Amino acid sequence: MTFPIVMLAVLFVLLLMSVPVGIACALVGFVSLAVTAGDLQAIFALGSAPYTVLASSELAVLPVFILMGYFITHSGAVTAFFDVAKRRLRRVPGVIGLSTLGAGGIFAGASGTSVADVLVLTPAALPELRRTGYRDSLASGLIANVGCLAALIPPSFPFVIYGLSTETRLDQLLLSGLGPAALMFVGFALIVLLNGPERVRRRPPPPVAPVAATEQFEGVGAARAVRDTVFSDVRRIAPLAVMVLAFPVGLYSGLVTVEETATVIAAVALLYMVLMARESRVRKAASSFTAAVRTFSTVAIVIAGTAMLSTFMTSVRLPQELAQSIADSGWNRYLVLAAILVLYLVLGTVVDALAILLITLPLTFPTVLALGFDPIWFGAICVLMIEIAVVMPPHGMNLMALKARAPDVAWRDLYLGVWKFVAVDVVVIVLIIMFPQIVLFIPQQFAG
Repeated sequence: MTFPIVMLAVLFVLLLMSVPVGIACALVGFVSLAVTAGDLQAIFALGSAPYTVLASSELAVLPVFILMGYFITHSGAVTAFFDVAKRRLRRVPGVIGLSTLGAGGIFAGASGTSVADVLVLTPAALPELRRTGYRDSLASGLIANVGCLAALIPPSFPFVIYGLSTETRLDQLLLSGLGPAALMFVGFALIVLLNGPERVRRRPPPPVAPVAATEQFEGVGAARAVRDTVFSDVRRIAPLAVMVLAFPVGLYSGLVTVEETATVIAAVALLYMVLMARESRVRKAASSFTAAVRTFSTVAIVIAGTAMLSTFMTSVRLPQELAQSIADSGWNRYLVLAAILVLYLVLGTVVDALAILLITLPLTFPTVLALGFDPIWFGAICVLMIEIAVVMPPHGMNLMALKARAPDVAWRDLYLGVWKFVAVDVVVIVLIIMFPQIVLFIPQQFAG
């Protein structure tokens, strides 16, 4: 088992050298197979292994999710969401912070990762948070950590990758994140309410603009203006609500499959973009398709590369031997779980969340099963842990993405801002370990 470990160390060095994940995995997998099984076997695997994974029906939902996300992003829905929230909920404490949390869940489909969620939300939410008096530390910490919440809400790309890698039922995986997501939302909302400008006013917020309709018109004219404004807000938000609720409701009802739900939501997202984008509709639709193809191509290269790596590890029975060795060692299974979670935390500082799953699951999943853990339960913990990893200082990828979109945010504020939210994430993980039904209750109801 020495040679496989050495090659995994070589892979980690390549990743530290910023070699693209897919290329690094394919290179290590091909060379390792050539050494252990021969050149012909390596060449055969180079053609068959990536094709087998990329041609699977479970992967078909991924490009649909990505396309849906770009339709929503190019429709200007982020701005519409904040405009309606400000106008209708302006008297609710922390409304902008809470709207950022909601927007993070709604727009989680954009490009498929929490990093993309941060890239979408930063230019839309950060100026508004600053304008209403939020400190940079709180505002940046909130935006960076929204991805952790978004990754647990259907549609969730990490869950799709986990299901593809472990052959776990995707419908149950997508539902398993709802319980932890609810706990995280409550925790994040409490941080916003207890630390927002309503409680700590270091930057006084400007006066709230009055509702124009009720001041410029009187009598019947005022009522008609208010009615028209309400109708306009409903028209802008209703399709978003349908898209957000369609996944959990559709899957829980059992009336539609994941693929059917994804296709319908993508069609609704396209219609929403056409209706909301008053100008350049054709250009925005074309940009959505182009960006979706580019994004999925990048993800597909990573999937193909890790398929080569997984083929090599399977050929030398590394996952099975590792799982058997740990099971026979008599170690406490929760100590092994803690070691796996620490591994994800370390990898998250140098590798994207989806790549972490694709690289590590061939090794960790058999071990987890051998220790008697539920695969659905482990999937939720796995996804949550890698999302914590990408917001951890000093090199969390979400922090880098936020800094790239908002260079004027100080690193000190970024580092200080994430810790309160990370503490909530850790508490949720501890609760999930202590009470597995937080994750398993909804999927079990669905299975029943």
